[in-house]
Amino acid sequence: MFLRLLLNGYFVAGSLSIIMVALFAEKRMRLALSGHGNSFRGARRFSVSKNWFALFYMIGIAASVGVLPFARIVDWLFLIHLTRRLLETVIWPYSFDSRMNLLHLAVGLTYYPMLTLAIFRAKFQAPSILAFWLPLWAIQSLSHYRLAEYKEHHGNHCADMKVLRWPFQLSDMPHYWCEVIMYWVLAVSASLESALVFNALFVSCNLAISAWTKKSK
Repeated sequence: MFLRLLLNGYFVAGSLSIIMVALFAEKRMRLALSGHGNSFRGARRFSVSKNWFALFYMIGIAASVGVLPFARIVDWLFLIHLTRRLLETVIWPYSFDSRMNLLHLAVGLTYYPMLTLAIFRAKFQAPSILAFWLPLWAIQSLSHYRLAEYKEHHGNHCADMKVLRWPFQLSDMPHYWCEVIMYWVLAVSASLESALVFNALFVSCNLAISAWTKKSK
């Protein structure tokens, strides 16, 4: 019961914090908490390079290997997902000017261990997650490749994401949408287990606000 309350509280508090920032923070503060690059001008001491994302995935991999039983397909899918994201972060590093707020750092260091615990205590319907997760996972991976391909030739700024090759013709940010849908698939496959539902809401709020912030710069 305590673990369930802890996990639910973590994801709910994260969602509410993101919503409060989006609704009530002034634009400069909203950009500092949700944006990148120039939004940190004059406040770099309160931010770190986004290449610290690699550390988040390392911690997530360590947590999953230490906690998950790997007797279920979802355990392996989650580990493969974290490993792929780590490799992408190393192979296609962020620019020096791409930074994240210290609050993002704190959340990132704790997020994947908490999600690992939520996955550990949930019961899944394996066929459904396999059928929906893998196509989304593949599209997200291709999206990250397209972004890296564009940045290699044109720099880091892209005013119109649809100039990128498929799947960016589907959406400005297909990698965000894939992430959101993947975590809702995870929740549905676990019969809407509360911690995974709240996690899906947290990811939805986080990426929706991040996308909105980027468009409003």
